[in-house]
Amino acid sequence: MGVFLKKNETRASLVRYFAYTLFAFILMKLLGVLLQNGNYAWLFEHQPIEWLHFSLLLASVIVLWPGRGPGNDRYRVVATVLLSLAAFASLRELDLLLDRLIPVLGWKIAFVLPVFAIAYATVHRRIFWQAMDRFVSMPAFALFWSGFVIAVPLAQLLGHGPLLQALMGEDYIHMYKQVIEESAELIGYFVILAAAFEYRFTFSSER
Repeated sequence: MGVFLKKNETRASLVRYFAYTLFAFILMKLLGVLLQNGNYAWLFEHQPIEWLHFSLLLASVIVLWPGRGPGNDRYRVVATVLLSLAAFASLRELDLLLDRLIPVLGWKIAFVLPVFAIAYATVHRRIFWQAMDRFVSMPAFALFWSGFVIAVPLAQLLGHGPLLQALMGEDYIHMYKQVIEESAELIGYFVILAAAFEYRFTFSSER
């Protein structure tokens, strides 16, 4: 019976990862369609690519939210920290809008979310570290970490204007930076969403 259940879990994981991969290809194809014929306006603030970034991060928050509910004590603290950080990143994508709507602080008001996450983990540190012992061995942790690395340091490195200019010389066009950076962020945020689903599936199966 145990072997049968293990095989079912393996098959379910393979199906999910196949779906993630397929959707990643669809995202990249969509990006290519939007940018064809040099239509780079899609990459600007308040344009579809930015809203797609925001939507992927917001979806991660929504997927993680049930992890805070009754019966999920083991993962509640970690889920709260993860969704707080995803919510912070989603608001960071709307920096110009928030700067316009909120006097003085602007988008920086979103920093209340990581501060809350740190405070929450500190108050519940015993449960937090117990849950982290399990979390770091989960596929979801590797996906979260990979998504962060792709969306932040890798996107910033590959989309670094002076670096691209040094490499390309006179062939450099400013929009190259925008295309590379926004594309890397798009994939990174999607990987974070996939991680949220994996986290959800794991704690649901272990309840």
